[in-house]
Amino acid sequence: MLVRSLPASQSGLLASPGSIDLWFSEPLEPEFSRFELFAADGTALRIDGMRVDPADAQHLSALPRALNPGIYTVVYRTLSTRDGHEWSGSFTFTVLNEDGTVPTGIAFAPDLGSGNSSQEIVGRWFTFGGFSVVLGGALVLMFAWSEGRVWRETRTALYLRLSLAALPLIVAGSILQLNAQHEALGGALSALLTESRFGTLWLWRAAAVLALTAAVGTALSTPLGRWRDATLAALPLLASGALFTVTMLSHAAAAPGRAWAIAADFAHLALAAAWVGGLIFLAALFVRAHRTETSDKGLLRLVGRFSILAAAALYALGATGVVRAIGELPTAGALVETAYGRWLLAKLALLLPVLLVALINRRLLGQLSAGAIDAGVALRRLRRMLPLEAALAAVVLLSVATLGQVPTARGGEVVQSSSSPVPFNGVEQVDDLSVHLQVMPAQFGVNELRLHLYHPDGSDVGPVEQVRLNLSTRLGGAGGDQVEAVPKGQGVFIATASFVSLSLTWEVSVDVRREGFDDTRSAFSVPVASGGGASSDRGLFASPAPQLDISVVWALLLVMAGVAALTSIRRNGTVRGRTVRWAGVGAIFVAGVLAISAEQHLHGGGPLTNPSAGDATSASRGEPLFATNCATCHGLSGRGDGPSAAGLASPPADLTVHVPLHTDGDTFSFISGGLPGTSMPAWADRLTEQQIWDVVNYLRSRFGQTREPVR
Repeated sequence: MLVRSLPASQSGLLASPGSIDLWFSEPLEPEFSRFELFAADGTALRIDGMRVDPADAQHLSALPRALNPGIYTVVYRTLSTRDGHEWSGSFTFTVLNEDGTVPTGIAFAPDLGSGNSSQEIVGRWFTFGGFSVVLGGALVLMFAWSEGRVWRETRTALYLRLSLAALPLIVAGSILQLNAQHEALGGALSALLTESRFGTLWLWRAAAVLALTAAVGTALSTPLGRWRDATLAALPLLASGALFTVTMLSHAAAAPGRAWAIAADFAHLALAAAWVGGLIFLAALFVRAHRTETSDKGLLRLVGRFSILAAAALYALGATGVVRAIGELPTAGALVETAYGRWLLAKLALLLPVLLVALINRRLLGQLSAGAIDAGVALRRLRRMLPLEAALAAVVLLSVATLGQVPTARGGEVVQSSSSPVPFNGVEQVDDLSVHLQVMPAQFGVNELRLHLYHPDGSDVGPVEQVRLNLSTRLGGAGGDQVEAVPKGQGVFIATASFVSLSLTWEVSVDVRREGFDDTRSAFSVPVASGGGASSDRGLFASPAPQLDISVVWALLLVMAGVAALTSIRRNGTVRGRTVRWAGVGAIFVAGVLAISAEQHLHGGGPLTNPSAGDATSASRGEPLFATNCATCHGLSGRGDGPSAAGLASPPADLTVHVPLHTDGDTFSFISGGLPGTSMPAWADRLTEQQIWDVVNYLRSRFGQTREPVR
């Protein structure tokens, strides 16, 4: 999803922008991420140097030619390296007339489509269904292993035939997904397969499916023995490996705390596949028994064993589902206010009839165990109910396939939480030549310097023999450097240089040598931030739900574990029953303690105390953190006049006024947790607690002592 842009969406500019920069919520595939620029009449305008920033894979930029006053539309299409999802969108900006008035006309409105591909949804559904048959059938077959050789071989033959029938479903589903991605992105199919993470994982899945096909064929043609048993054991392992590639191309691969999200998503998907596939296999066994007019009590024992496992899987599905839901829903309101939340509710609604039928079947087994009905009656009823349960579960898988294509509710949250560095852009006119310099990310350390040479009238600048950049600081001393820029075509030249001094301004002069022209020199003053900002990536093992205190996450999981323990007890009087019951009660008690402690930490823990109040060293550490993370909106002066302030929905606070009116604890809370309803994001996931206190101390040292706090 688009996080922010320069120019900002719906902004008005007094002059043509030197570059167009877009920041996204996930790293981009360079070969399949791009944008176009359209005039108000729908004419596509030339832009040069389209590039994903090598230092920031979430940053896409290009250099437009000089734009006349008018309304312009940027249309982007991106492919995420994290989850392999492509997405498109647009925004507009206006170049104002010389007198500051808005040009007449309306913006070009592109046709972006729905964003959801029926091919992709059907492909995912087929893939889920095929893998479910292999996984669930293997699970049921494992329960049948002790029923005798003849009985077991009959079931094994049916399992292999069902697995063989599932393979075309898996292949068709994978091809549909590949074709949907190719149609959405365009370009060569070979490039998609070899130059994107999606293609790499798709090829791994294809290899697993080929191995699965070979294993099924081997098992069908191999006589009884250990080799055949080993081949049968390989089938669920290969199916699980292929199913893991599905998880790695799901929302979980880009979620907060990706390691936990991926583990929970894979467990959720594998358990669901085993449950649905087990139901399909059991239904097939009952249909086959009906056709042969047999009444096999072994089937009833098999259903009873599967029922116990299905009940345990249901609790695990609930726990993993909660982890994924709280990771994708930043607020409770997102459950009904976003498309993702509504599809999640639809999935749960579809699951209710499945659970109802499952409870009826479980009650039937209880009546059989108690002697209330005989085996013949139980077999006839299960013969009717199991296919219904399997069919309903297959419909639930369709909702899962759809949910995987709907943008997550995290998109809205991400837009408010970006602190991407702002690149430097400057244009100088020297004789007939326009020299545009872009420095990314314009921070202390290694930077990319991109030059765009062009004529304002669009004519060719002619052969360029050399472009040389000279770097120095206003203060002199360390840091002076001279680098050659490498031509990249379309008048674009790239160089890499290091800003190794903490000076806030660097001088960059550009010498251009052209055949048949005098050499030219243009000079730029480049403000450089001190660095030290944290990445927007929360990390592999971060909290799976950053909007919640981690104690709340553990409390939710412990409540589910406690409820599972209490509801699974059949005989309370036994030692095992009493142990499980007290374990469930203990889990719920600990969950309550965690929830209360989290509530006190957030609301009732008393005012925060600055642990390093008045510490000059802490304030000095806070200065570069402020310059990197805060000045882009609040400005170096703190008055809310930073370069990104104009594009925000609500103006940044004037820190010279607000800091003296609040306690250090209040300021810490504002920075750490953000301010709902404003453009101020939460920084607790990107700055450590000590770093936030360092910023607080810098603000206090710069903007004055505490006055009467505002409540």
